[in-house]
Amino acid sequence: MGKGLIKMSRSRGSKLPLIITRGRTRPKSAIIGAKFLSECNIVVRNHIPVYTHWKKYRQDRGLLCDFYGKVAGKFAMDTKQSLVKGACNKHLQNGVQEFRHNLKKKYFDGVPLSEVPTESPVASTTHDEWRQLVEHWKSPHNIVINKNNRSKVRFHQTTGSRSYTAHVENLGDSYAGKQPSPDDLFRETHRNKDDRYSPAVELVLAEIEKEMSKPTPGGERKNETLVLSKVLGKRIKKPMFLQNVELEHKPTRSNMITLANLLETAEGKSRAARSCRLPECKSVRA
Repeated sequence: MGKGLIKMSRSRGSKLPLIITRGRTRPKSAIIGAKFLSECNIVVRNHIPVYTHWKKYRQDRGLLCDFYGKVAGKFAMDTKQSLVKGACNKHLQNGVQEFRHNLKKKYFDGVPLSEVPTESPVASTTHDEWRQLVEHWKSPHNIVINKNNRSKVRFHQTTGSRSYTAHVENLGDSYAGKQPSPDDLFRETHRNKDDRYSPAVELVLAEIEKEMSKPTPGGERKNETLVLSKVLGKRIKKPMFLQNVELEHKPTRSNMITLANLLETAEGKSRAARSCRLPECKSVRA
């Protein structure tokens, strides 16, 4: 695990630098970004317990500090910087969500209740935590909530396990050195293996073409990013596509980045403790 990252670090004679800029959750380098995401997932699978809800991770400040430290063991990164913490928190959240889904798929979905393990099959999760997770999956209330959440997904991306950012980086020479337009990126990430689109995506593409064909007072070409944002905004309350492909900056006012900023100030320490009930992270273990 992580052999490619170790080999790259040895060839450089130092750890790979991890620099997160505002509005991003991955480094600009596609290779370093992929290694960063892989390392986060390795730490999640091997060292992070599987809880029923993300708020339990937020409340466990020691676990967050331990996660930062283990990731920092492979990268040259500033674990005190709020942007780095925010990126780590985002990948921790995504990694836990994916790991929990895989566990449910393997040990719960389609398995008779009498055959569901009563002891944790994961070394990082205690037996009590595993039983809480199983009870969470069995709850009819949570089943209804999950079903409703899945029904709200309007546009299913077709990039598989690859993120939007990685997919865009790997388009390669498909556009002969030209920068793909927002419309091109939307097509690339929502086209299925049969080179077709879902009915919902076809409606979006048709409306984009209609909006782009409308004349403007000055005769200038319309901004495709604004047109796509407008069209998606009619169908989704908070469209994130343009932010995911980095055509718009992601808002940095997430709970965890705000918490990281608070902890860096003397006044914020007490505020963070009152609001999130998290003990101060006194040290980070490598």
